[in-house]
Amino acid sequence: MNQIFTSGAITGLKWMQHFGWRDDLASVISDSTNDKWHVFNPSLHISDLDEYNMKDREGMNYDLFQLLRSDLVVVNFSYNSSSIGTTIELGAAYSHHIPIIGLNETGEQLHPWQREICVRIFDDYNKMVKYLIDHYINEK
Repeated sequence: MNQIFTSGAITGLKWMQHFGWRDDLASVISDSTNDKWHVFNPSLHISDLDEYNMKDREGMNYDLFQLLRSDLVVVNFSYNSSSIGTTIELGAAYSHHIPIIGLNETGEQLHPWQREICVRIFDDYNKMVKYLIDHYINEK
């Protein structure tokens, strides 16, 4: 099964700001591919830190494990484009030649490297999803 890793700020955001777009993307991709693609949502594992008494390092390593077994990364720059966790995830994906698709609906000021590291950056969620499905997921 192919996997998409969803990257973007979590810390300091309201639940729906970091969870909502990821959950919606997972639903759309699942429906569009008959469950042949999985969307990994790190927001679903926040409670693991408390439930399993995980240290921050263990949570970080788990996210990076999921990222490095992914075929594609979707990063949402909205709300906090300078999130350190997001920056580390993007660096890991880029160094492992995992394509990165960006979303920047709020018009965050991006560092030139953030712009260069992405294959493409969209300012509209629906256009990004259509691009993912047409260009990566259903590419023949």
